[in-house]
Amino acid sequence: MRTVDKYRYKYPRRRHPAHTIFLRLFQRLREGGYVLPNYNSISTQLFLLITFDSVISGPWFLSQIVTLSYNDRVNCIIFTIIAGQFLTELERHAEAAAQYVRAVELAPQQYDLVLSAATALRHAGHKQRAEHFYRRAAELKPQEARSHLNLGAMLHLNGKFMEAASCYREALRLQPDDVTTLTNLHKLYNLLGKRGTT
Repeated sequence: MRTVDKYRYKYPRRRHPAHTIFLRLFQRLREGGYVLPNYNSISTQLFLLITFDSVISGPWFLSQIVTLSYNDRVNCIIFTIIAGQFLTELERHAEAAAQYVRAVELAPQQYDLVLSAATALRHAGHKQRAEHFYRRAAELKPQEARSHLNLGAMLHLNGKFMEAASCYREALRLQPDDVTTLTNLHKLYNLLGKRGTT
């Protein structure tokens, strides 16, 4: 008997954790303004069934549902986002990053998707690729302080200290007295001082 079936048998009235995560993500997307297919649609039921088992069965199912919706660009983007969020919840960051990168390929001007891809890549340890996507986010919304803060933090992590400082200063220009930016910039200046960098 599969683990998920044992769970159903032992706890007949309790949702599998994967099911609960999916429902929460589905609601979050609705609240975010995404036009989702009807919850009772065949595609959504199929995705729910697949994600119910995905903790046990692995990422293959997630790739299949995105493939099934490939000819419907809007649904493909939505399901890819759901897959990325679902995998992030499970701390499977490399797989989540792959889903977000695919979503960005389908909707390259969507700032939040680019930012999600960058963050997932950073969590997965792909620092150079994360930097690339943080740069793209900053290009998409140059007047957004967090764009420069995020890019600065990634450059800081990648050892590009002078460029990181420039990004932090731009973030402060757009959002003066932001505590996180000030803290990061202070840490960076301390690091540069210890290295004797001007």
